[in-house]
Amino acid sequence: MTGVKKVLIVDDYRSMRYLCSHVLEGAGYMVEVACDGLDALERLKSAHFDLVVTDIEMPKVDGISLYNNAVRLDPAFRDRFVFMTGNSSRRTV
Repeated sequence: MTGVKKVLIVDDYRSMRYLCSHVLEGAGYMVEVACDGLDALERLKSAHFDLVVTDIEMPKVDGISLYNNAVRLDPAFRDRFVFMTGNSSRRTV
């Protein structure tokens, strides 16, 4: 499995976690999922991830706070986040 990239999918909706993980696993990535930003932070502390795909609006710890905390843990995360949202309000954008 050398060379396989590991991705963490973070979303509070189970269907979105399933969809994203299904697509990325089909493309050959190793995928783990987290149900919110707090769960994701714990995973980021204990494992290496090449990329984090996160929802912006979630309970407990939102995607922006997750990003800021992850970068504090490891500055390399600065370029390893992709944000997604189902909310297209101006505030979110």
